[in-house]
Amino acid sequence: MDFIAAHADLIIAVVQALFAVAMAPTVIRQWQARSSTVPLPSSLLTFGGLATFVAVYISLGLWYAAGIVAVTAVIWGLVAMQRFVYGQARDVPCWDCGRCGITFYSAICGNCRREERIGTAGQPRTGY
Repeated sequence: MDFIAAHADLIIAVVQALFAVAMAPTVIRQWQARSSTVPLPSSLLTFGGLATFVAVYISLGLWYAAGIVAVTAVIWGLVAMQRFVYGQARDVPCWDCGRCGITFYSAICGNCRREERIGTAGQPRTGY
């Protein structure tokens, strides 16, 4: 336990960096699709909680953790902004899965889990 206590700043920073990296695809996909699947209350609550952690970590002198948590809070703020700007995900079919032949309302096939990049007006994006 002494090791963990001695390196708490670095441990928290590394874990939070992994959380930040894990959120990047969500921000990118929502930007590409111009729609949001993350509920606004969830993203705002997460943003607020992370901002609180930043204040606590600063008060404890955990500067690396505070910096990385601030980055993660900004990412969640972007997710909340996307929901506010783009609104809820479209309720129109986005694409037909080439493997299953089923029409889906999201970017991931619920049957075979194939992922599709969707564009405007429910048309698959091309040129990638």
